[in-house]
Amino acid sequence: MRRRSVLAGMGSLAAIGAATRFGVPGSVAAQRRFENEVLHAQFWAGPEGQTIQSHVVDPFIKKTGAKVVVTQGVTALSLTKMRAERAQPSNTIYLIDDFGVAPAGREGLLEPLDLSVLPNAVDIDPQFFIEGKGIGFFTAINSIVYNPNLVKATPTSWKVLWDPQYKGKIAIPPASHGSSFRLAVMAAMLNGGDQYNMEPAWDALTRLKPNVAYMETNTAVLAELLRNGELALAFRLPYYFKEYIQKGYPIAVAVNLQEGVFASVACAAIAKNHPDKRELAYAFVNECLSADAQTRMAHAQWFGPTNRKVKLPPEVARNLLSTQSQWDSIIPLNLDNLTARREEWLQRYTRALL
Repeated sequence: MRRRSVLAGMGSLAAIGAATRFGVPGSVAAQRRFENEVLHAQFWAGPEGQTIQSHVVDPFIKKTGAKVVVTQGVTALSLTKMRAERAQPSNTIYLIDDFGVAPAGREGLLEPLDLSVLPNAVDIDPQFFIEGKGIGFFTAINSIVYNPNLVKATPTSWKVLWDPQYKGKIAIPPASHGSSFRLAVMAAMLNGGDQYNMEPAWDALTRLKPNVAYMETNTAVLAELLRNGELALAFRLPYYFKEYIQKGYPIAVAVNLQEGVFASVACAAIAKNHPDKRELAYAFVNECLSADAQTRMAHAQWFGPTNRKVKLPPEVARNLLSTQSQWDSIIPLNLDNLTARREEWLQRYTRALL
């Protein structure tokens, strides 16, 4: 059977399970059923973490009565912590990127997810299920932001970065930043290669060099450079620029690119041998997957939803991925291949752009 059909079938089971485990939605039994029970979770700091706190954790606490104890850490630190605490985890929930779920799951650090007690899982697009150990609850895209006063038409292809009219007018990430690998893969794709045949990338990046004014990832710096016209385009995560766009900076986002876009998938996962109540852990993951929570996060921080039921107004939707065709445009990266060739790619990226 196709995966989508399997998930649809599981949706019926999930609905039955929800009636008995979680109570009928809106009923008294369903409210505050975890009063004073404790759940330990770890996720990002900064605006990402605050968005999750405000639009997932706090509503969950209000709805269920649970206490959620949060520690902070980026995916790499969370993975290190899971490995160090393999025998006795201090956290039950880990919200981490997809590139962390895969190794953690393979190393036996995560619990296989039981979809029958995740009624909202049936509404999540199948590509956001990561090896049975994590489920994506938002996406963050790597795409193009631009100054519409200098770039008159919304870019529809990554080729715009190589356009000679933007000589000395673009910003790209330095080799030390993870986004550099995505740019290198796109350079290969545009020139007959792909992530398994990267040779075309290095000449393409050398040809890109005249257009590159800055190798920079500081959002505040890039926003000012875009505002004053020193930059026309930048390769970056669009949601970082939300506050500047709301302040009136001349910055716009291109998300519908004909070659596709890159996306990091933020996933909910449950630690194996976790310290907290299983039912509470699954209720929290189910909240992450809900259309309500994902709608709130999309409005607050332009986190792209993974739930098909989320409907967004145009002023939000134009800055993220939220439709089936857009999800299908995500360029899948083989993280095993990237990890194996990381050092080689880093060196060649650097040499091409020196």
